[in-house]
Amino acid sequence: MRDAFLRIHSVHSHMQSKFTLQVFHDGVRMRTMDKSTVQQTILFFVLAVAVLTIGAAIIWVSPRVEFAYHGALAESYHRKMEFAQSVRHYEAAKKIRPHNFKVLSALCFEYPLVNRVDDGLDACKGAIAINPKDGPYVGLGIIYKAKGDFTSAALAFHQAVIHEGSWGYMENYASALMASKQYKVLIEIAPQWLEQLKKDSRPEEEFNTVYEFLAVSYEKTGDKEKAREMYQKAEKLGCDFRNDDGNHPEIRCTDSPTRLEVKAAPEKH
Repeated sequence: MRDAFLRIHSVHSHMQSKFTLQVFHDGVRMRTMDKSTVQQTILFFVLAVAVLTIGAAIIWVSPRVEFAYHGALAESYHRKMEFAQSVRHYEAAKKIRPHNFKVLSALCFEYPLVNRVDDGLDACKGAIAINPKDGPYVGLGIIYKAKGDFTSAALAFHQAVIHEGSWGYMENYASALMASKQYKVLIEIAPQWLEQLKKDSRPEEEFNTVYEFLAVSYEKTGDKEKAREMYQKAEKLGCDFRNDDGNHPEIRCTDSPTRLEVKAAPEKH
């Protein structure tokens, strides 16, 4: 509708300008135009040119305004958890700028929220192709994990750690490594994971999670002594790695008697 309006406006302005020039020419030739008429004719001519210039500016500015409009609405709907509406406006913004990194990155996370996982995967890959350094690797890893492709998920989470320093997603990375039976890689990265937890002054439970992953990894690689050591650090009798539905791997552990006693102890007042 906007384009049609602009075309009509342009044609009208062109006709008005052409008509004004003809009147001016005829007036000078016939010497029938007084001073006031000449001034009015010149004024009309200047106004016609101005209208054409403004019309051209509107055509140039409008896509930018429209892009910003849809982006703002998409973010607003996302905050309100109205993800279908959010996706609709991000897609409208994408039509205006198909290769915009921010829009594709947003859709990488947004599409899965409306069960459009494959579209999310395409958006993630598109954003990463535009900007590999700052690409949405966490979103890519989450999508691969949801699809049950744990080898690809582990690679994506690894890139997230390298490029984004996303140590907060290390548990996702570790579970993807374990689900794809990359136990030795998990053992190799565990010291860095523990070091980061120390730097961030994270709670004891997060350290225990690392020990649990290490215990199972050592067990799977046949190092029973190391596995026993990790179980003691985590205060667990044993752990079992489960992936019952195919795309939600997790570790389930049994607390040691010492750990159970700590949990059951009454609080001091």
